[in-house]
Amino acid sequence: MAEFRWRWKGSAAPEVRVAPFLYGKSWAYSVEIDDGPASTLAVSLPLLASYYFSDAPPGVTGGKLLPFVGGAAVFPLRVGTGSPAYLETAQLQQLERAGWAVLNHGYAHRGNSWEPDGALTPAQLREELFWSQVVLAASRESHRSPTHFVYPNGYMAYQQHLSAFGLVSGSRVAGKKPGLSTLSDLDRNYLDESVWSKANDPLVGLPRVPQPGQWVIDFTHGMEAAPSSPNHKRWRERLGFIERLGDGLWCAPTPAVVAYLQAARVAKLKIERDGLTVTLPESLPGSPLTLQLKGLPADAPTPPGATLYRQGETAWLTTPLLGKPDAAPPAALECVYSGPVRELRFPRPVRVAGVRLLQRGETRPEFRLSLALTTSGASQTLVDGPLKPAWGVWLLYALLPNASATLATGLVPTTDPALTTMEVWVQP
Repeated sequence: MAEFRWRWKGSAAPEVRVAPFLYGKSWAYSVEIDDGPASTLAVSLPLLASYYFSDAPPGVTGGKLLPFVGGAAVFPLRVGTGSPAYLETAQLQQLERAGWAVLNHGYAHRGNSWEPDGALTPAQLREELFWSQVVLAASRESHRSPTHFVYPNGYMAYQQHLSAFGLVSGSRVAGKKPGLSTLSDLDRNYLDESVWSKANDPLVGLPRVPQPGQWVIDFTHGMEAAPSSPNHKRWRERLGFIERLGDGLWCAPTPAVVAYLQAARVAKLKIERDGLTVTLPESLPGSPLTLQLKGLPADAPTPPGATLYRQGETAWLTTPLLGKPDAAPPAALECVYSGPVRELRFPRPVRVAGVRLLQRGETRPEFRLSLALTTSGASQTLVDGPLKPAWGVWLLYALLPNASATLATGLVPTTDPALTTMEVWVQP
């Protein structure tokens, strides 16, 4: 259990409840940038960060101003490829240090419901979720996997597999009414330029007077940088309107809101005359909690890492993070080799779980890719066939999670100038 203790000198226990949203706020706002464009860091981060909300409860003055932040929905096929169009691993980490969240968008953005061959098998769905969680965990400074999933192409077949891979919530391409329906089927306002420009309304989908408990989620595939562009002007008008809606606003990445909602539902409070204890199950993604108290002694100290606001007889305490952030990876895999595509002889036998290859261009016409694992007295071929032209993609050839890792002494690949980097992932 994750636990928070707070002690004070008192003669009577105060009244305590968990606030509906962090900081005692009445409604929440989230922004998701789909597909991991490089403009997420270059344009969206500074644009959102020029708008603020206060960490003080509604009606309380003197709060600390916090910048608007969002979430980057990425798929590892395109992360860290050297392409100027997509985010690099270091840029993902930079976003997270600025308060943004990394959202899982599948490994290769596969699956749709409108093409005859767009459907994925259960094995393909598991592979997409498993490897996206593993690679994204390795890409993050926390080494933890995301807990929020953005359905590629709105393909909802992923939904039944999310929980098996540590994903507790999901948002789809668009919906009738943005907000909270079920945690694995969150609706969003579709604000791509091609759609938004037709609506000709910067405030489309926004409540003019937010209601208590309301949660609005916007999403786009990118924002335009030029201040004179219609898209940039619409975003400025929209974000400025949200900022002016009042002090009931909490702006946070989608998984932070989900984590708070889950924690608030199950938090156990033990209230005594001289203190309180809050506990959360370790199975949940970690979250701070805001407690609203009446009858708290005036000299009760602010706990380390917490914030405390008062107004009249009411106090609001926001705890530090309770529990661990996000989720443990679905498997403790280790990348034991990252370098040029070449034949490998491992110093000792290793259990190979998968191989990734970075392709940056068109291979020779006669080229066939082969990846052969050397085993005791035999070999196992992971792939043998031609490659389509691709510029900046991490191709994946996996054993886990649908087969067992192979105990191998070496790896023999065929090579081509278009294949620039190879990664070998093993099961310790």
